[in-house]
Amino acid sequence: QQPTTLARRDGKRNESSHTHIKKDLSKQTSNHRNPPLQTTITVLTMGPIATAIKSAIANKKSNDTKEIADPSVPPATDDDAKDTDARQGRSCCGCLCDMRRAVMIMSIIAIILNGAAIGLNYWSIDETKDDVRENHKLTDEQKDSNLDDLDSLFLALAILSSVAIPILFMAVWGGLQFQKRWVLPIILYMPVNLIITITLNYRVQGDVNDYDYRVGSVIGLTVGVFFAEYAYVSFYREVANGILSEETYAREEQSCCCLLPLSSPM
Repeated sequence: QQPTTLARRDGKRNESSHTHIKKDLSKQTSNHRNPPLQTTITVLTMGPIATAIKSAIANKKSNDTKEIADPSVPPATDDDAKDTDARQGRSCCGCLCDMRRAVMIMSIIAIILNGAAIGLNYWSIDETKDDVRENHKLTDEQKDSNLDDLDSLFLALAILSSVAIPILFMAVWGGLQFQKRWVLPIILYMPVNLIITITLNYRVQGDVNDYDYRVGSVIGLTVGVFFAEYAYVSFYREVANGILSEETYAREEQSCCCLLPLSSPM
């Protein structure tokens, strides 16, 4: 009976071990089919985070390739484009022409006038010298002194005009090339020339009775210098501020007559 009892005990043990093995297998199977709660929460949490990260990366790439409009800056309109194309510089005397053309025209006229002034002064002073010689109220010493004063006046005026001519050519070149530095010398020289010319003429008029320097001459010369300075200074400022340049001249060009276009420098 003992062997039979041992065999029964071994059978029960084997059945118990088989039962434990089946339970372990069923737990593992249920774990695979039904994952733990922590794993489920992790998956549910990481899903939206991953989606948000992908969306942020996509937005960054989009921002790098495309400029986003600033809501504080109003969008450009047709009126803004019209304002950009409108003239920004001055017109000579308010309606005549642009300042580049004014500088060139005034400089050419001034070159002609200064060249003619040398001849006109020679003719005018020579007539005055004849009057001095024929003035019987003057002694020979007075006549010689007056003639010397007139010769000195002519020489001084001729030098002033001769110096002005090349400076005016520089201004013409500055207008052609949109270069303000070539216009600066005439801006500085014209007031000096005006003051010296008026001073010399009045000084000779006080020494030579037959020499007449009228107020009209002073007014005419002063007005001419004023308008020329207005054009030169305006051109200088517009070039310095970038209003007048080779790139903008198509916008700034203006002429009251049928002169040749000057849209590009020579």
